[in-house]
Amino acid sequence: MNAQEKRRKARAEKQAAWKQANPLSVGVKAKPVRQVLILNRKAVDRVEKAIAVQTTKYYPSADNICLPQVAIYAAGHRKSENVTAR
Repeated sequence: MNAQEKRRKARAEKQAAWKQANPLSVGVKAKPVRQVLILNRKAVDRVEKAIAVQTTKYYPSADNICLPQVAIYAAGHRKSENVTAR
């Protein structure tokens, strides 16, 4: 008898003892309840989705107001002699 057979025999004895101690739990296999996905909306056609117009809402606040002379602070594409980075 090799080590694997010894382990199987010991495990079988242990399982038999557990089955006698817990007769209600033996043979009960609870099947997990699978959730069903239900879609409440109809499928939208590609063309309808492409031509559907969605407006972006504008929320006025203090931090999204344009600066009056923002062009003189724009760096890179135009050279300004009167404003420096220092």
